[in-house]
Amino acid sequence: MVRYLIGHGDYMIGLHAYIVGYLVDMIGRYTLMVGHREDMVGRHSFMIGRSLSIKKGPSLYRIAPYY
Repeated sequence: MVRYLIGHGDYMIGLHAYIVGYLVDMIGRYTLMVGHREDMVGRHSFMIGRSLSIKKGPSLYRIAPYY
């Protein structure tokens, strides 16, 4: 009976560790989602910057020869 209780205690500790691990995993996934969102914002701003530089680029090249 005592051995069963010890075994049950180990099982409860294992279950607790599993729940904590699961919560950490959920937090990790959430931060990954947030990070991915920030990454998307970064890429979006990079694309905007790139499109602006492409739009500005030809006009600068057009002006340059006259100087």
